Amino acid sequence: MPTGVSAPIANSMLALMLNGTVWAGYNIIFAQLHTGPPGPNGTLSVAAESTRVSCGAAPAFAVPANGQSLNNNLILWSNVIAAETFSFVSLWNAATAGVFIVSGSITAQAINPGNNFSIPTGGLAISIPLAS
Repeated sequence: MPTGVSAPIANSMLALMLNGTVWAGYNIIFAQLHTGPPGPNGTLSVAAESTRVSCGAAPAFAVPANGQSLNNNLILWSNVIAAETFSFVSLWNAATAGVFIVSGSITAQAINPGNNFSIPTGGLAISIPLAS
């Protein structure tokens, strides 16, 4: 599976739902760019612009509705270092190392060195499929 929630996060969510285990989540979320699927650990196809940037002030994401939450803040990479096409993003709980949370695809966008790349407020949707 190239994108989705990480196994540790899925296990924490299941423990919370099924066993009442307390899980507080994360106060600060960081985004990392990828040029291809990030893989099960979020570490594959990391873009040359490998800096993880903060998703902004907490709460970084809106209150979930209908199984989806959107980012509350502009997510900005300034002065990217290489010409490449970003097509995936991964979310982490730290600027370096840390816990891989989830990954997903973004609309592929080519970027040139020295330019900024951003995901606008409301432009990153994290969702969990609902029963139908």
